Amino acid sequence: MRMIYILLLVSFLFNNLLFSSENVRSKNELVSAYIYLLSKNTFWPHEKKIKKFKIAIMEDGFKLYDTFKKMSQDLHLKNKEIQIIHIGSKEDIDYKDIQVIFLDKNFRDELKSIYNSIGPRAILIISEGSKDLKYSMINLYEDKKYRLNIELNLNNIQIHGLDINNQIILSGASKVGIGKLYHSSIDAMKKQEERFKKYQQLNIKLKNSLKKYETKIETLNKNIADKVAKYNKTIKDIRKKEFVIGEKERLLKKKEHSIKLKELKIKQLQQNLKQLKEKLSIHKDTLDEKIKDIQKQKKILKRYLKTLDEKLSEIKELDKQIKYQEQMIKRNKDIRKEQEAEIQQQKTSLYLIGVIAVLLLLFAIYFYTNKLKYQKINEKLRIAKNEAIYANKAKSIFISKMSHELRTPLNAILGFSDMLLQNSTISKNDKKSLKIINTSGSFLLKLINDILDISSIESHEVVLHENAVNMKNILNDVVALVQNNVDAKLLKLDVNYEHNGIDCIKIDDKLVRQILVNLLTNAIKYSNKGVVSIHIKIDKKFLFMRVSDEGIGIDKDDLKYIFEPFKQVGEASSSTGSGLGLAIVKQFVEIMKGEISVKSILDKGSTFDIKVPYKKCTKDEKTKLNSDDSLKKVLGVSKDSESLKILIVEDKQNNILLLKNILSVLNFDIRIVENGQDAVDEFKTFKPDLIFMDKRMPKMDGLEAVKIIRNLENGDDVKIVMLSANAFAKKPSENFVDAFIFKPYKAKEIYEIISKYFDVKYIYEEEIDTKKDSKNIAFSHQKFKEYLQSLDSKLLDELFNGAVLLNSDDMDEVMQKISLINKELYEMLEQLVVDINFLEILNTINEIKEDK
Repeated sequence: MRMIYILLLVSFLFNNLLFSSENVRSKNELVSAYIYLLSKNTFWPHEKKIKKFKIAIMEDGFKLYDTFKKMSQDLHLKNKEIQIIHIGSKEDIDYKDIQVIFLDKNFRDELKSIYNSIGPRAILIISEGSKDLKYSMINLYEDKKYRLNIELNLNNIQIHGLDINNQIILSGASKVGIGKLYHSSIDAMKKQEERFKKYQQLNIKLKNSLKKYETKIETLNKNIADKVAKYNKTIKDIRKKEFVIGEKERLLKKKEHSIKLKELKIKQLQQNLKQLKEKLSIHKDTLDEKIKDIQKQKKILKRYLKTLDEKLSEIKELDKQIKYQEQMIKRNKDIRKEQEAEIQQQKTSLYLIGVIAVLLLLFAIYFYTNKLKYQKINEKLRIAKNEAIYANKAKSIFISKMSHELRTPLNAILGFSDMLLQNSTISKNDKKSLKIINTSGSFLLKLINDILDISSIESHEVVLHENAVNMKNILNDVVALVQNNVDAKLLKLDVNYEHNGIDCIKIDDKLVRQILVNLLTNAIKYSNKGVVSIHIKIDKKFLFMRVSDEGIGIDKDDLKYIFEPFKQVGEASSSTGSGLGLAIVKQFVEIMKGEISVKSILDKGSTFDIKVPYKKCTKDEKTKLNSDDSLKKVLGVSKDSESLKILIVEDKQNNILLLKNILSVLNFDIRIVENGQDAVDEFKTFKPDLIFMDKRMPKMDGLEAVKIIRNLENGDDVKIVMLSANAFAKKPSENFVDAFIFKPYKAKEIYEIISKYFDVKYIYEEEIDTKKDSKNIAFSHQKFKEYLQSLDSKLLDELFNGAVLLNSDDMDEVMQKISLINKELYEMLEQLVVDINFLEILNTINEIKEDK
């Protein structure tokens, strides 16, 4: 029975560690086990608030740290996670959140400084091989037989608010031979296992005898359990009383110490009070003497002030008398001068009267003879002026009508081609055709806009519309627009963009886009070889744009004419175009308060430099720009969006169909009428939330219809968007309408207007074409050539034959093989096939063959 009790005690001490005897095979493992055991049987104040137990291992190297970390991997201390920290020196210790610090024997000299550094913190210090227990709490040491023992300094432990389990203390008071206990427990367990095997063999024989002793054993077990319980209870009571007595003694010592300190302070304060009283009496006497002196000086000062006031009054009277005398002298001088001047004037006037009389007579004769001539000239000027005004009005009316007549069909062409290009069911060949239609329509629109822009500039009608934009997006759009022209002429386009961390600027993006397109179009048009480069740079105040080429250049004598409208100089005069591009660029730069300069050498190329100021974006504008959904296709609206009733007022069937198709994906209630009068009648019954109103219509135009609707019941509540193909249509109608959209418009503009005025959330789909466009911009001839060089000669010949025959089916077959080898090359080839740029493939393969 005694042997069973010893085994239970050993299992209590070590099984709680969760380190089985099978796992402990070295000194480091044994030390790790003791650190964990001692930590587990230590009690910290406010243990519940500790989120994670941090144990710092201070040693040379990482042996104990690695062993302890491995052994404690799946263990917890007081149901909380354990974190093992390695420390190489005392300077690395952060005492804030550490619960245990272990110092190996190489750092025992640092024990004193570490103990002093922890202050009142509740940190358990475990040292190894310390010779002095004064600054230690628990010390591990080896005896002569290399067995590991521990020493406790209970005073240091309790001072820092810690407590140790009674089982540890009872095992050996201030010294516990744990190594001995450990080894004895292991030996006992081994012997017990041997006995257990013998008992198994003898089990059958002893069954009958065991039954007899079972009752005796039960009674003995009960007696032992009762005695153990009583023993534990008495020990707990004794420890509690000892702890209470210790606490009271500690409090008494503190109180005695504080009383002594207070007595010393009182004595010191009394001495200071005496010194202050003595100083006060001395200062009081000197203060009384100074007050008397000040009173005397005050009396003397009053006397001086009285005399000073008397003297000042006398001086003021004298000043007045002097000023009066000076004024009298001045008046006399002025009277004398006036008299002299009058005498002189009378002399000269007599001579002048005679001369003037003669001149008047001659002038009357001259005026009479020329009066009839001036009347005839003025009449001619008046007629010429009226004719000029009429011609200017006729020009504006013509341009306005032409704008309306051209932009109306363009609205349908560009709108429907955009919608069809977004349709994933259309074949590649059809998309190529649609792309050509869309590009040609955009080019025609650009020519119309050039004429309209120059007319707007001449009539001072261009107004800056500054928006928050990302210049990289504008640059990408412009490059994508001209890339096909660059490839067609076998030129290289060099694009440089320096944003210096500025992703958002406020500027008129329409004007900037037009400037870059005009300059790049000219550079490509007048270059037959070499590089066309565009360089964009943004600093803290200005946007810099540079477009240069290696084309035909401009003669020095012609440089002064290049910015004049309808003027083409040198070899450029034989080229096609309106001759308005550079004139528009210069005018736009001046409207934006910028500067433009040009450098050109004949037959070597030209460089245009532009510098324009910009405004900084706000945080909200940056956020909105970064979350721009303009590149996504709208598939519909979310369930929580507002349901709307929309009225379309349009007389052209193409435009009706286009707008209806744009709005149809939103599943709103849509009605259509074809003139202003029908719009007024429909408004009364339909009560729409939003009206898209064309400006020019038969019977009643859009503006007149808007004015009538605004005067009807609920007319002020409806949102009205005016649609016009007349680019000169001014916006005074904004007093009646909420927004103005020019034709040709894009679906994006319609969706933006709706989301601006109503609570509508769109469901988007990423655009495939947008991704392809971004790839177009990133296309590199050198990279393309390197990828082709990596292909074998057979595959290269198949690709060459497919490109020569312009056969997309053969190309697809070869490209499928290439996609398995190099996906990026496949994407480049797909891009060139879509753009029908087979010449780039042929030229690059020829270059590779020549190099070989």
